[in-house]
Amino acid sequence: MPNMKFSNYTNKKITFIFSLFVFIIHLIISFKYQLKLQHDVGIYHYDLFALITFNFSEIKSAYSILYYLYVASFSVLTYPLFYFELLEPRQIFYLTIRISNIFLFLLTFFLSLRLSKNLFNKNNLNYLLPVLIIFAFSPIQRTFLMMRPENIMIPLSLYLVILINKFYQKELLNLKNK
Repeated sequence: MPNMKFSNYTNKKITFIFSLFVFIIHLIISFKYQLKLQHDVGIYHYDLFALITFNFSEIKSAYSILYYLYVASFSVLTYPLFYFELLEPRQIFYLTIRISNIFLFLLTFFLSLRLSKNLFNKNNLNYLLPVLIIFAFSPIQRTFLMMRPENIMIPLSLYLVILINKFYQKELLNLKNK
Protein backbone atom coordinates (compact mmCIF):
# COMPACT_ATOMS: atom_id res chain seq x y z
CA MET A 1 0.00 0.00 0.00
CA PRO A 2 1.55 3.33 -0.94
CA ASN A 3 2.28 5.86 1.73
CA MET A 4 -0.90 7.88 1.15
CA LYS A 5 -1.88 10.71 3.45
CA PHE A 6 -5.57 11.23 4.13
CA SER A 7 -7.48 13.53 6.38
CA ASN A 8 -8.35 12.12 9.78
CA TYR A 9 -12.03 11.91 8.83
CA THR A 10 -11.27 10.03 5.59
CA ASN A 11 -8.89 7.74 7.45
CA LYS A 12 -11.60 6.86 9.98
CA LYS A 13 -14.15 6.35 7.23
CA ILE A 14 -11.89 3.96 5.30
CA THR A 15 -11.07 2.09 8.52
CA PHE A 16 -14.77 1.77 9.32
CA ILE A 17 -15.60 0.47 5.82
CA PHE A 18 -12.68 -1.97 6.01
CA SER A 19 -13.80 -3.19 9.45
CA LEU A 20 -17.38 -3.60 8.32
CA PHE A 21 -16.29 -5.52 5.22
CA VAL A 22 -14.12 -7.95 7.23
CA PHE A 23 -16.93 -8.45 9.78
CA ILE A 24 -19.61 -9.11 7.13
CA ILE A 25 -17.37 -11.62 5.36
CA HIS A 26 -16.77 -13.36 8.71
CA LEU A 27 -20.51 -13.47 9.47
CA ILE A 28 -21.32 -14.99 6.10
CA ILE A 29 -18.62 -17.64 6.45
CA SER A 30 -19.52 -18.28 10.09
CA PHE A 31 -23.12 -19.19 9.40
CA LYS A 32 -22.21 -21.32 6.38
CA TYR A 33 -19.57 -23.32 8.27
CA GLN A 34 -20.87 -26.63 9.64
CA LEU A 35 -19.69 -26.89 13.25
CA LYS A 36 -20.59 -30.57 13.42
CA LEU A 37 -17.89 -31.18 10.81
CA GLN A 38 -15.18 -29.56 12.94
CA HIS A 39 -12.23 -31.97 12.99
CA ASP A 40 -11.98 -32.15 16.79
CA VAL A 41 -15.65 -32.13 17.83
CA GLY A 42 -15.15 -34.85 20.44
CA ILE A 43 -12.58 -32.81 22.31
CA TYR A 44 -14.47 -29.56 22.88
CA HIS A 45 -18.18 -29.88 22.15
CA TYR A 46 -18.95 -32.62 24.68
CA ASP A 47 -17.19 -30.77 27.49
CA LEU A 48 -19.09 -27.57 26.73
CA PHE A 49 -22.37 -29.46 26.56
CA ALA A 50 -21.57 -31.06 29.94
CA LEU A 51 -20.90 -27.61 31.42
CA ILE A 52 -24.10 -26.08 30.00
CA THR A 53 -26.20 -28.99 31.28
CA PHE A 54 -24.45 -28.92 34.70
CA ASN A 55 -22.94 -32.42 34.30
CA PHE A 56 -19.61 -31.36 35.75
CA SER A 57 -18.42 -34.94 36.25
CA GLU A 58 -18.52 -35.42 32.45
CA ILE A 59 -15.96 -32.67 31.76
CA LYS A 60 -12.72 -34.32 30.66
CA SER A 61 -10.58 -31.29 29.83
CA ALA A 62 -9.06 -29.14 32.55
CA TYR A 63 -7.02 -26.70 30.46
CA SER A 64 -9.85 -24.98 28.60
CA ILE A 65 -12.43 -24.55 31.35
CA LEU A 66 -12.25 -20.72 31.20
CA TYR A 67 -13.07 -20.85 27.51
CA TYR A 68 -15.99 -23.19 28.19
CA LEU A 69 -17.29 -20.79 30.85
CA TYR A 70 -16.98 -17.92 28.39
CA VAL A 71 -18.95 -19.77 25.70
CA ALA A 72 -21.49 -21.09 28.21
CA SER A 73 -22.22 -17.53 29.36
CA PHE A 74 -23.71 -16.88 25.92
CA SER A 75 -26.26 -19.62 26.47
CA VAL A 76 -28.20 -16.98 28.40
CA LEU A 77 -28.91 -15.36 25.03
CA THR A 78 -29.92 -18.60 23.32
CA TYR A 79 -31.85 -20.22 26.16
CA PRO A 80 -35.18 -18.59 25.18
CA LEU A 81 -34.89 -20.35 21.81
CA PHE A 82 -34.63 -23.65 23.69
CA TYR A 83 -37.36 -22.82 26.18
CA PHE A 84 -39.88 -21.87 23.50
CA GLU A 85 -38.69 -24.72 21.24
CA LEU A 86 -37.96 -22.37 18.35
CA LEU A 87 -34.88 -24.33 17.25
CA GLU A 88 -33.55 -27.80 17.83
CA PRO A 89 -31.16 -28.17 20.80
CA ARG A 90 -28.17 -28.90 18.51
CA GLN A 91 -28.86 -25.75 16.47
CA ILE A 92 -29.10 -23.68 19.65
CA PHE A 93 -25.83 -25.19 20.90
CA TYR A 94 -24.06 -24.26 17.66
CA LEU A 95 -25.64 -20.80 17.69
CA THR A 96 -24.23 -20.25 21.18
CA ILE A 97 -20.75 -21.14 19.93
CA ARG A 98 -21.12 -18.85 16.90
CA ILE A 99 -22.28 -15.88 18.97
CA SER A 100 -19.41 -16.28 21.42
CA ASN A 101 -16.94 -16.51 18.53
CA ILE A 102 -18.30 -13.36 16.92
CA PHE A 103 -17.42 -11.38 20.04
CA LEU A 104 -13.93 -12.92 20.15
CA PHE A 105 -13.47 -12.25 16.45
CA LEU A 106 -14.40 -8.58 16.90
CA LEU A 107 -12.17 -8.26 19.95
CA THR A 108 -9.26 -9.81 18.06
CA PHE A 109 -9.89 -7.62 15.04
CA PHE A 110 -9.95 -4.37 17.02
CA LEU A 111 -6.96 -5.36 19.15
CA SER A 112 -4.95 -6.17 16.03
CA LEU A 113 -6.04 -2.86 14.53
CA ARG A 114 -4.92 -1.04 17.67
CA LEU A 115 -1.58 -2.86 17.74
CA SER A 116 -1.04 -2.13 14.06
CA LYS A 117 -1.80 1.56 14.62
CA ASN A 118 0.72 1.61 17.48
CA LEU A 119 3.43 -0.05 15.42
CA PHE A 120 2.85 1.73 12.11
CA ASN A 121 2.00 5.28 11.21
CA LYS A 122 -1.65 5.87 12.02
CA ASN A 123 -1.80 9.00 9.86
CA ASN A 124 -1.78 6.93 6.69
CA LEU A 125 -3.43 3.63 5.88
CA ASN A 126 -0.34 1.43 6.18
CA TYR A 127 -1.64 0.02 9.46
CA LEU A 128 -4.52 -1.73 7.64
CA LEU A 129 -2.25 -4.05 5.65
CA PRO A 130 -1.05 -6.20 8.60
CA VAL A 131 -4.64 -6.54 9.82
CA LEU A 132 -5.77 -7.58 6.36
CA ILE A 133 -2.97 -10.15 6.17
CA ILE A 134 -3.83 -11.55 9.62
CA PHE A 135 -7.53 -11.98 8.86
CA ALA A 136 -6.95 -13.29 5.34
CA PHE A 137 -4.66 -15.98 6.80
CA SER A 138 -6.73 -19.16 6.69
CA PRO A 139 -5.89 -20.66 10.13
CA ILE A 140 -6.81 -17.41 11.91
CA GLN A 141 -10.00 -17.06 9.92
CA ARG A 142 -10.92 -20.72 10.41
CA THR A 143 -10.27 -20.87 14.15
CA PHE A 144 -12.98 -18.29 14.79
CA LEU A 145 -15.45 -20.52 12.98
CA MET A 146 -14.88 -23.43 15.36
CA MET A 147 -15.04 -23.99 19.07
CA ARG A 148 -11.44 -23.91 20.24
CA PRO A 149 -9.71 -22.52 23.34
CA GLU A 150 -7.26 -20.77 21.00
CA ASN A 151 -10.06 -18.33 20.21
CA ILE A 152 -9.69 -16.77 23.63
CA MET A 153 -5.88 -17.01 23.67
CA ILE A 154 -5.44 -14.98 20.48
CA PRO A 155 -7.02 -11.74 21.78
CA LEU A 156 -5.35 -12.20 25.17
CA SER A 157 -1.98 -12.53 23.43
CA LEU A 158 -2.64 -9.43 21.35
CA TYR A 159 -3.58 -7.50 24.48
CA LEU A 160 -0.34 -8.56 26.16
CA VAL A 161 1.68 -7.46 23.13
CA ILE A 162 -0.10 -4.08 23.22
CA LEU A 163 0.77 -3.70 26.91
CA ILE A 164 4.40 -4.68 26.30
CA ASN A 165 4.60 -2.22 23.40
CA LYS A 166 3.09 0.54 25.54
CA PHE A 167 5.62 -0.16 28.30
CA TYR A 168 8.47 -0.22 25.78
CA GLN A 169 7.39 3.11 24.25
CA LYS A 170 7.17 4.63 27.72
CA GLU A 171 10.69 3.41 28.54
CA LEU A 172 12.01 4.84 25.26
CA LEU A 173 10.44 8.19 26.09
CA ASN A 174 12.00 8.11 29.56
CA LEU A 175 15.41 7.36 28.04
CA LYS A 176 15.04 10.25 25.59
CA ASN A 177 14.13 12.67 28.38
CA LYS A 178 17.20 11.83 30.45
